[in-house]
Amino acid sequence: MELHTEHIELLREIRDGQRELLALTKIWMERADKQYQDWQRVQAEYDARIERDQPAMSRWQEANDLWLQQQRRAKRVTVVVAALGLVGVTVAGVLAATGCFN
Repeated sequence: MELHTEHIELLREIRDGQRELLALTKIWMERADKQYQDWQRVQAEYDARIERDQPAMSRWQEANDLWLQQQRRAKRVTVVVAALGLVGVTVAGVLAATGCFN
């Protein structure tokens, strides 16, 4: 009789443990579902912001490309002016050395 009572007690403990596990599983699944819904909402907001900001980003990229182009052009102009100045100084030096300025 005592053995039968112990088996029943063990079965009750197993049943209670299963109920507790089921309750915890439901809580975990609800929490995971809420986190997933929050993630979807945040992702949708991010996608909407990217979509909304795309024209501004395109304008910024265009302005940046134009600025880089102007910087390259300015560098080329500086090199050409420096080369012309060097040629001018060289010519003046040769002319001075030959006595053309006397």
